Amino acid sequence: MLSCIMLSACGGSDGPDTASLNAPAPVSLTPQRDAAADAALVAPVKVEELRKAAERYRLTKQRTASHYDHVGADLNGDGRPEAIVLFSGQDWCVKTGCSLVIFQEGQEGYRPVSHITRVRPAILVGPDSNFGWRDLIVKTGGGAAPLRTVRLAFTGKGYPINALLQPEPVEDMVARSTQGMTESPGFTAAIGQLAQSTAQ
Repeated sequence: MLSCIMLSACGGSDGPDTASLNAPAPVSLTPQRDAAADAALVAPVKVEELRKAAERYRLTKQRTASHYDHVGADLNGDGRPEAIVLFSGQDWCVKTGCSLVIFQEGQEGYRPVSHITRVRPAILVGPDSNFGWRDLIVKTGGGAAPLRTVRLAFTGKGYPINALLQPEPVEDMVARSTQGMTESPGFTAAIGQLAQSTAQ
């Protein structure tokens, strides 16, 4: 199923026109979007529980406190949204991107499943799955590395560690993806600070 989400489901028609039910169906030249699938895929996370998990993770990694942006999406089809978290700040970012952490909800709150480095927004949920987890389509690069869109496929143990080393998605995969996080003010500020510090 295909979908288009910017943190909420996109609108659509209420259904077919009854006068045209017997007419031949038109041929579509662009992917059709399914608002019901959007609503099922992207959902809010438990913000307070996620805040605690992000803080625990920050302390475990011995990083300074920083801003993060998040969106919830059911990546593994269990009916509960995972938290897709893009950290920003000097400790989390380099010129080619920042740290993206996927948190999964459990009985004792959220726990980290994957930590992917060198990620830039936008972050899309891909149409394909590996080992029961949806692909992520992200941007990466900057500095001497060209800006690219890449596919992060679940390996059975997590998503790849370094987005910069991943392949580009096949032709229409981006068009068939669900938008999860299109902007990240924290990321923009962090990359701007990095640019200023390296210019000095």
